[in-house]
Amino acid sequence: MEGFRLLRAYPAFARFWLAEAISLIGDWFSLVAVSVLAITEGTGAGAWSVAVTLAAYEVPMALVRPWAGVLADRFDRRNLLVGIHLGQAALTGLMALLAARGELQALQLVVVVRSLMSGLDWPARAGATRRLVPPEDLLAASAFGGATWSAMYAIGMSLGGFVASYGAAFALAVDTSTFVAAAALLGTLPAMPTRAEGSLLRAARRSLADLREAAVLAWRAPDLLGAVTAKTPFGLAGGAAVVMLNVVSDQTAFLGTGAATLGVLQAVRGAGTGLGPLVAERLVRGGVSLGRVYGLVALAGFTGIACFGWVRTAPLVVAAVFLWGAGTGANWMLSAAEVQRRAPDEAVGRLSGLDMLLVETSFGLSALVGGAVIERWRVGAAAAAAVGMGIAAMVVLRWWIPALQRRTG
Repeated sequence: MEGFRLLRAYPAFARFWLAEAISLIGDWFSLVAVSVLAITEGTGAGAWSVAVTLAAYEVPMALVRPWAGVLADRFDRRNLLVGIHLGQAALTGLMALLAARGELQALQLVVVVRSLMSGLDWPARAGATRRLVPPEDLLAASAFGGATWSAMYAIGMSLGGFVASYGAAFALAVDTSTFVAAAALLGTLPAMPTRAEGSLLRAARRSLADLREAAVLAWRAPDLLGAVTAKTPFGLAGGAAVVMLNVVSDQTAFLGTGAATLGVLQAVRGAGTGLGPLVAERLVRGGVSLGRVYGLVALAGFTGIACFGWVRTAPLVVAAVFLWGAGTGANWMLSAAEVQRRAPDEAVGRLSGLDMLLVETSFGLSALVGGAVIERWRVGAAAAAAVGMGIAAMVVLRWWIPALQRRTG
């Protein structure tokens, strides 16, 4: 596999990859634990409580992403990553204490704060990847990152589901230790200063101008804008789909408990997100046009979400979740690689931040819509709403906005 070649060829990238893998596996322990706590402590079907928890994870993170991009383009990316992981460790430790006491509302408030801290991570990671591997290896690094994400997702979700069956606090404590270990590894990376390095006060004063500069850059480059917005349709479909996944896991519990069922189904989705990027990368390298590959992964992802809203037997649920994961993972890998490839180094952090602002805001809003629809009607209606939002976003982003760009020059 190309990814293992990268690990051998670039030792600093190998340490960076290992740190993120350790952190990710703990994240999924954390997410399963908090989701299970929400579904068991919430009212009604628990869908609204899960939706609020997911929104608490995603929306604050999304709102801070653009400013995180400013920081990633102005400060040493290694130091940013180390500080972010240590801050997440402290907040996750507090979450473990609150989970042990069963204080769901207080826990959700801390989730919001941790989400703000987590929002600083992605732009710094995108900028760091640009420094650790050469441009010709960015697609391979992105595909390997996607495969790693899915492997850690599968391991973390499946183990997290069983661990959370015995207590959310323990799962969160494990997550705390992974952040500390990741920070220690990241501290061994070479320094990654930027050309615009300066004081935090200056970065704050310049932030709006810096963000406007990045947005104008994307608007004037249609291919770059397409890469920055490519994840958004999947965010609009995915938030409601994750709420459905939690509710159906609790209702069917075909592995004995809702937590165990959720963990395994999330692991299956993770396996899909790992296979999807590898297949998509091979298609692109084989000469299939990027636009056609994007269409194929959208078809796979949206079909999985649509089916998952209606099927209830275990084999069909597993197949639908896998298909959903494959489409989503491939889309994520392709868009991330395109942003890193097309964005200049001095703007890659801000453009990655704008990218994540769009996808995570859409995910959080979709989760709230999905939770409200399930509580009012049923899971099938939420599936229809999720796919409808995703397709509508694709129409706007792939046809209407490019037409507007051509008219405005």
